[in-house]
Amino acid sequence: MGIYFWQDQQYLLMQRLIENNKLPHALLFLGEQGLAKSEFAMHLAKDLLCYKSQKACGSCGSCLLWQQDWHPDCFHHPEEDTSIKIDSIHNLIEFLQQTSQQGAYKVAILQNINTLTESAANALLKTLEEPLGESVILMTATNSTNLLPTIVSRCQKVTFMKPDFASTVDWIKQQGEDFGKFSNQQYELAYELYGTPLTIQSNLQDKMSQHVGLIECLLQAYDPIKLAQEYQQIPVEIIIRILEVLITDLVKLKMQGGDYISLKSYKTALSDFANKIELSNLFTLREKVFHILELLQSKIQLNKLLLLENLFITWQTLIS
Repeated sequence: MGIYFWQDQQYLLMQRLIENNKLPHALLFLGEQGLAKSEFAMHLAKDLLCYKSQKACGSCGSCLLWQQDWHPDCFHHPEEDTSIKIDSIHNLIEFLQQTSQQGAYKVAILQNINTLTESAANALLKTLEEPLGESVILMTATNSTNLLPTIVSRCQKVTFMKPDFASTVDWIKQQGEDFGKFSNQQYELAYELYGTPLTIQSNLQDKMSQHVGLIECLLQAYDPIKLAQEYQQIPVEIIIRILEVLITDLVKLKMQGGDYISLKSYKTALSDFANKIELSNLFTLREKVFHILELLQSKIQLNKLLLLENLFITWQTLIS
């Protein structure tokens, strides 16, 4: 996998740092899910481990090892793990203390460091304070708010932003004929709900109809308990995003009219709903949604069904 178009500027920055021998010992790649930060880190690692070229040549011994999905000078903690524990950081430290087998960089990749346990975070901080030799630690995170400030301060931050609507749609349509069947209106909705190209691509075909169904149920004041049961398979983050978009559009309708809403295809239903509710109640619900987002970003274990029931009951009270 190469570099995605929305990563071009970040990749050029990395190449300049390498060329000028100014690559820091720790890089933190920040951005929403669906921007391929981990893939970017893997691509950069492959470049760094190549000992023939600044970019991976594909033919040297190091590149051939990479093609076998294993490299002795690369440490990789996968994103699939629910958390990064102290043992993983101990393994990282042991790896960094070893001599490079191929004579180039030693590269460590830690994906989603938002999931660091407290003890793991403290151990990682000590490692960042005492860098070892020609080693680079590449880390990814969705945001830096729940990371130790001292960890963030010891990294060079590289932020990835989602591309604009037109560029996103153009790219997705190039990924296969099936993506050409969706209307511009459907793409507008997908862009609002999912935001990033890879997330849109993964949800558009299989899951969007379910998410649209949830929107319609919410606007029809469907029974909140049944709603929570029927839609609990949807990731909480997507449900929160749906509520954020709905609340924002309802606030716009109450304050500015319908010209500025995102879900233009639901303008009539949203207008009818907006006429039944108080603006102050919308702000109260928005605060609740923000609070749940904070809980999700923390390491607190939540009962998903109870959380959804509570959210949907609060939504229902808007018009009761």
